[in-house]
Amino acid sequence: MCADFSSLLTQHFNADNLERVFTEKVQFQSATGTDGITARKFGDIATAQIQIALRKILASTYHFTRYREKLILKSRDKPPRVIAIPTVRDKLVLRALNECLSQAYHGCHPPPINRTIARIKEGLRGGKYTGYLRLDIQDFYPTIRHEPLLERLEALSLPPEIMILVERAIQQRTYKVKAQSDNLGIPQGLPISNAVANIYLEKIDEHWAADTTLLYSRFVDDILILGTLDKLPPIHAQITTMFEKLGLTAHPLESGKSALKPISEPVAYLGYRLAPNLTSVREASLHKLKESLIAIFVSHARNKKKGYRKKLLWRLNLRVTGCTVNKQRFGWLHFFSEIDDLSLLKSLDVFVARQLTRWQIKRVKPRKFVRTYFEVRYRSESTRYIPSFDGYELAEKAALLKNIFGVKITSGWTEKDISREFFLRLRRETISLEEDLVRLS
Repeated sequence: MCADFSSLLTQHFNADNLERVFTEKVQFQSATGTDGITARKFGDIATAQIQIALRKILASTYHFTRYREKLILKSRDKPPRVIAIPTVRDKLVLRALNECLSQAYHGCHPPPINRTIARIKEGLRGGKYTGYLRLDIQDFYPTIRHEPLLERLEALSLPPEIMILVERAIQQRTYKVKAQSDNLGIPQGLPISNAVANIYLEKIDEHWAADTTLLYSRFVDDILILGTLDKLPPIHAQITTMFEKLGLTAHPLESGKSALKPISEPVAYLGYRLAPNLTSVREASLHKLKESLIAIFVSHARNKKKGYRKKLLWRLNLRVTGCTVNKQRFGWLHFFSEIDDLSLLKSLDVFVARQLTRWQIKRVKPRKFVRTYFEVRYRSESTRYIPSFDGYELAEKAALLKNIFGVKITSGWTEKDISREFFLRLRRETISLEEDLVRLS
């Protein structure tokens, strides 16, 4: 936790820090809130808007605008997930608030997923455990109660202005979404959504993580516990009771969402398919990747203009290798770097080769999943096989915009215009890479 909580407000909510947050985390995001103001338009008035926000935050009069609704389809037989899209100014304030919460409470954000999976792999192969309990919480975000959540936040001794911001952020509603209660539910998709949800389950996490006879892991609403088969049924009963006290309900066992099984049966967790002798990916994760690869071929088959092979190769390579943007790594194998199913990777390379034949595309040699895997695993800091766009010079940015994205750069474009357009285009590409992962839980 932060040593001096009284300094959190001035440390995170000052003009210099908000300008930094906007530059690093907001300006290249394309989603707009209910006011219709884009990040680009906001950038032109950012200085004045930041001053207005700071004045209201320090006076505890800042209110969040009603969030715009975005629906994400999960499957044909399931209702869509409702994502809340704040205005650009609210997003800026929420990003700074998230950093503030992260500093005050280090448990706000879980460890990297690859580290979690590596720990589970070790547990599955160590011979200590004989079974696993996997639980999925039903309607997690919509059923979080505000009162116990705010009590946990108050225990952190946060400045009152910070507490007011958190309370108003979670109480604001998404346009068209009718709330069950003013004191129930957290909007999904906000920069602070995961942080406050983790604070809500803090006591449960601490209780089970302290038990050295188990291996406990939780990512949002998805829990995995490794233990001995004889102890897991009473653990299931106990943790279910703990959830109920917080107003949460886990899916019943054998529902497909939750399960209690011997360790010899593979467990699906965070997109992986984990077994003692092999770590692979879920069929849904593989299917989503193949769909996105096919979509690249379909798109280019419909648009065979001059230079289409160069564009096709660039997009195929990006889908295979992923990339680094703003020191952040994106891509399928960056996420699934803990698999050891090399036959799967070889089959993906064969799949791409067959698509090239099917679409009668010659003189295109994309990069390989197998090679990328070893680059990610063993040469991630020095690799040149996986592109990093962070060191691109202005001429390189302009060339990529022209040759790959078809942007016509005129004499009136400034360096700032080129860089902004460059990172906006890359932002769209990285979003599509993230979509390959499907929903984790």
